[in-house]
Amino acid sequence: MLDIKLIRENPELVKENIRKKFQNAKLPLVDEAIALDAEKRAAESEANELRASRNALSKKIGMLMGQAKKDPSKLAEAEEVKAQVKANADRLAQLEQMEEKLSEQLAQIMKVIPQIIDPSVPIGPNDEHNVEVQRFGECKTPAFPIPYHAEIMESFREIMDSVTATKADSFELVFDPTLVRGMSYYTGTIFEITIDGYNFSIAGGGRYDDMIGRFSGQGAPACGFSIGFERLVGALLDKKFKAEGSREKVAVLYGKAFGSGDVAALQCKCNALREAGKIVLVQKMNKNVGFQKQKLEAEGYSSFIDVRYPDEIETKL
Repeated sequence: MLDIKLIRENPELVKENIRKKFQNAKLPLVDEAIALDAEKRAAESEANELRASRNALSKKIGMLMGQAKKDPSKLAEAEEVKAQVKANADRLAQLEQMEEKLSEQLAQIMKVIPQIIDPSVPIGPNDEHNVEVQRFGECKTPAFPIPYHAEIMESFREIMDSVTATKADSFELVFDPTLVRGMSYYTGTIFEITIDGYNFSIAGGGRYDDMIGRFSGQGAPACGFSIGFERLVGALLDKKFKAEGSREKVAVLYGKAFGSGDVAALQCKCNALREAGKIVLVQKMNKNVGFQKQKLEAEGYSSFIDVRYPDEIETKL
């Protein structure tokens, strides 16, 4: 965005720059910006004067109220000053609203006025007027037509709008110009799927029009993606995700007092839980049982039954 001071002090320079860009429709914007800037600065100047006078008038009211103790006629003069203070406050509020509105209007115009062209840039309406400065290697012409950048952005906007209109769930669609995927077979749009809070993608893919033809001998447009299963499962476990209708996972931890026969009896007793549709793990209790349970929670176990002694089997299960 250009500095408004440059436009104010060098309007013809800015207009000539617009002509060099062959954007003559934007020429009136220069005069509009200058007019809005003048109006805005006038409002700011008047507002500053009112703010400066506010303190002086407040002191004057205090002085007159003190004098009114000896001279009651000063009360009327004090009321007049109070009325002036109120009128100034109302006017100041109007000016502040005006400043905000003018600033917004000026900012919108300033965004459209083009930047000054560098002297080294050749002048011309399109890229056919570019001047070749230096050439490296051999120029290769692709087998497909290269669209103009405006066409590319229009196609991209169509993709964004289509996905937004047809998506069945809530997710954020973000354009990332730095995204690169390591496969050479992609011929168009590429994408990745991420989860908030993780610095990796859980899925990715894109458009590859030539891949099917390599195997079938007949070209066909295609789009596909792959899922990082381990990453996805890890993220779901980390978030303690539980699928709807999934079976409850119960961990039964037994103490060191258990012999082999006691463990077998415990397993038999746990069969009732399994028949009820639960997933049951029977495991010896570690010294650090708290850490043991944390690891099991990470694996999806939500219920724990501690059986420290064999005689607790009947009461706890």
